[in-house]
Amino acid sequence: MRSKNPEGFAALLDAAFVEIEANAVYDKAAAVKGVGDFDFTKFELSEWKSAKLDNDAALVTYLIKPTDPKLDQERHTSIWANRNGKWLALLHMGTPVAKPKAEMKHDMKM
Repeated sequence: MRSKNPEGFAALLDAAFVEIEANAVYDKAAAVKGVGDFDFTKFELSEWKSAKLDNDAALVTYLIKPTDPKLDQERHTSIWANRNGKWLALLHMGTPVAKPKAEMKHDMKM
């Protein structure tokens, strides 16, 4: 994705791929177009975790942290499936990370 290779990205997506983001739901064609319009060099990916659902399916999560501190971090989750020996993404979802609220001070007089 950092190399802006939409064909390479498309090859990793199942034909029925769906992406759910805060602003819209995208099919495979729209997701591939979106990758071409996005500058991934301005984000750091970390906190990778995976869970095997069975021998042919897995859930992957990670944190996206923008280099611009004014932008929100996001948690991303993908479901991957082994299709005839090739792992393809079926579903991807991005969720903004809520900023911590200021702690409320309580006056506890008894």
